[in-house]
Amino acid sequence: MIFIIFSMAINGENVSDLWTISPSSPQGCVLSPLIFSLYTNSCTSNHESVKLIKFADDTTVIGLISDGDESAYRMEVKWLVFWCNHKNLVLNAQTAEVVVNFRETHSPP
Repeated sequence: MIFIIFSMAINGENVSDLWTISPSSPQGCVLSPLIFSLYTNSCTSNHESVKLIKFADDTTVIGLISDGDESAYRMEVKWLVFWCNHKNLVLNAQTAEVVVNFRETHSPP
């Protein structure tokens, strides 16, 4: 969804030209990571075993799945999708990836 905002300045009887203001920042703008961080500041994890990590304009969901129970992780991903839809942010599923790390427990000899 794209929003376009129009603005003008009025000073007494003097009226400026109509300006088109875009609410997004250009690709590669040095302010983009800061704006993204401020805009997504309220997006936090709801579960202790799941972390949301944000860098520039990327967000990663990392979860610890113990004993095959991935419900907290799945709920967190659903919450992130809902939050992004509510904030008019588009998720790019083409760049999504799943990394599985099977930790081995080593018992002392």
